[in-house]
Amino acid sequence: MNTINPTNGLPDTTLVKKAMKGTVSRFSGGARAMGQLLNKAPNVLSNEINPSQPHHKLGLLDAIYIMHISNDFQMLEAIAACLNHSIIHLGDFSATSDTELLDLYARWHGEIGDVAREVSLALADGRISRDEFDRIRQEGMEQIHWFFEFQARLEALIDEG
Repeated sequence: MNTINPTNGLPDTTLVKKAMKGTVSRFSGGARAMGQLLNKAPNVLSNEINPSQPHHKLGLLDAIYIMHISNDFQMLEAIAACLNHSIIHLGDFSATSDTELLDLYARWHGEIGDVAREVSLALADGRISRDEFDRIRQEGMEQIHWFFEFQARLEALIDEG
């Protein structure tokens, strides 16, 4: 469920800001390389993705370009989550092997384990902090992603004949 900021009544975008910074940081060459591809000064891009620079904002089109260039869709997943939605990647699964299915099944269950681990760690002291909740939600979103990836691969194997 999305969290609403009680001060302004808008969705909490903490995960989106973390995803923006993470996506650019993980990109080979970081903000400098990504900035060049966007025709944007690296310091401007760095300011736009810096959560402690609230007056600098990354534009929607630049966010789309960054996701496309980096092939990293964490920002999209975070945007969907802060609006109480989820996304599902629709890939081409026309040729699926048994090994791929088993790998996806194992990844999905690995993510379920990650959710359980985060819940267990969060409850160890009898309370849940905002950061702990955000980690649980992030792991939950990843688990949902891998379930739908697995489901899409299975669906590609349906024999209607």
